[in-house]
Amino acid sequence: MSSLSPPASLTIAGLFPMQGGWSGGLQVQPAASLALSKINDSPTLLSNTFLNMTWSDTKCSADTGLQAAISLLSPPHSSIPVAILGAGCSGTCEMVTRYAKVKKTPMASYACTSPIFSDEDEFPYFVR
Repeated sequence: MSSLSPPASLTIAGLFPMQGGWSGGLQVQPAASLALSKINDSPTLLSNTFLNMTWSDTKCSADTGLQAAISLLSPPHSSIPVAILGAGCSGTCEMVTRYAKVKKTPMASYACTSPIFSDEDEFPYFVR
């Protein structure tokens, strides 16, 4: 029986509204980067795996957010993200989480408040 080694690194796609209808990403993006730094510096949390984040400004726009998600989750990136953090605005979240479902990529949101996201059958890869 062979043992599985943890991956050397994992990438998370961050989708943050830095401008537009709500610019909460101005606070959330640095906090997410700090959290990853703390995890990476910890000798006990994911000690053999380095977390990276690649991110994009969604501008609190469904179209911009979807374009960013498609770009971040598609080759030719050296490391395709294993999860999405974002997108901050419910309209953007709806578009991106539907794409995440197609890509079978987990998505965790820090601010998508629409009650539609409570439907686990419709949004099986989404948590908040």
